[in-house]
Amino acid sequence: MKGRDLQKGHGCPFNPSSQTAKNIGTVVQCEECGKWRCLHASKKLTKKMRDELEVEMETILYSCGSVFGNTDAGEEEDSILMNIHVRANLDCRSQIELTYYSAGYEDICIHCGTVDELMIMDGFYPYCEDCSPKDRIHRRCKQFTARE
Repeated sequence: MKGRDLQKGHGCPFNPSSQTAKNIGTVVQCEECGKWRCLHASKKLTKKMRDELEVEMETILYSCGSVFGNTDAGEEEDSILMNIHVRANLDCRSQIELTYYSAGYEDICIHCGTVDELMIMDGFYPYCEDCSPKDRIHRRCKQFTARE
């Protein structure tokens, strides 16, 4: 039952995280809004799988909210896209997912995805000059304390 609950929101058969994004190490750009979205896999891809993914990605026009299982290639049982997931609950109005930053990708505006004229402040996700500074979003950092 828990697996079904996970698939209702983000559409992945596992909980998408920075680690599942690092397992692939690439992102996809929405053709409509231009925002970058993380690709997720439960296991790290081999070199061969990365090469297959690169070929498949050249044929895909991605839009926010789409899932790869709905593509022609994604319906083939041996397609690399059967193992690759993107959050289905993101649309063009959604900000850049926080796992994008924790996975270590290039700094982009959290609101629109641009790399131009970024405002980078400690404790906040990057935003551009065109996006309002009142919409700054705090970074949530885990506080670690030394054990005695």
